[in-house]
Amino acid sequence: RPKAAKVTRASQSCKKSPNTLRVPSRPQVHCLGYGEPQLVSDGQGNKGTPQFWQLLAAAGRDVPDPWVKDSLNDVLQNGTPRLADRIATKLQVLKRLKERGVWLLDTCVVGWYIQQEAKYKRSASTGEVHRVAKQRPPKRLKRPALLLSWELYMKHVIRQVADEGALECLVPLGKEVWNAVGVDRFRAAAGAARVADPLPAPNAWLQGGYGPYFSIVSRICREVCGADADATAAPADAPLDAPEAAALVTPEKARAAGD
Repeated sequence: RPKAAKVTRASQSCKKSPNTLRVPSRPQVHCLGYGEPQLVSDGQGNKGTPQFWQLLAAAGRDVPDPWVKDSLNDVLQNGTPRLADRIATKLQVLKRLKERGVWLLDTCVVGWYIQQEAKYKRSASTGEVHRVAKQRPPKRLKRPALLLSWELYMKHVIRQVADEGALECLVPLGKEVWNAVGVDRFRAAAGAARVADPLPAPNAWLQGGYGPYFSIVSRICREVCGADADATAAPADAPLDAPEAAALVTPEKARAAGD
């Protein structure tokens, strides 16, 4: 394992000036500039998937259960409109995950998402409207890509941490991930660590929204990492330290939330 998987590691070409932080046009999900169009170097794209920032926040906080709407909106533009305040909040989220020892891991080692226009069709049998699977990359390749990535790389990362006695819980996220990898492979890699029941992907289409699952993620992390008196939303005026101070991995106590 690396000494520290820093938030800036995903965007080594970041350029900083006294007033700006510019990131590549396709930053990774844990980059502070992910989902922040104002920070993209070419001024295009970078819509992001804000649900993943809510997921990260839930993993580091005591989220209400039952779910209370807008509980994690401080990491979103509609909850914290001012960019500097929102970036400071996200940085506090990453710091909190470092303190708790929570990882967010991608099962697939290559980026699968390609931004493209959404298309819909109406079911001939039920009349319901469904979103059509995107054509790029071909959907038939997704399961093999997930499985190969797991077998050739990701399972070895998790198994090494488990063998060192540092893994306490593995939380599979996403129906496709669960179906492709399978419970037996998860358990074999996790060793004696707990493998939680799979949860939907944060960007899944769910009736009633993802809110209740944010509460479940919060509860699992609280059970594994321990309750903390300060595990609440960071104040908007929290000091914004250098991005290099934030990390997703704490080598001393590594617990994994796998995507």
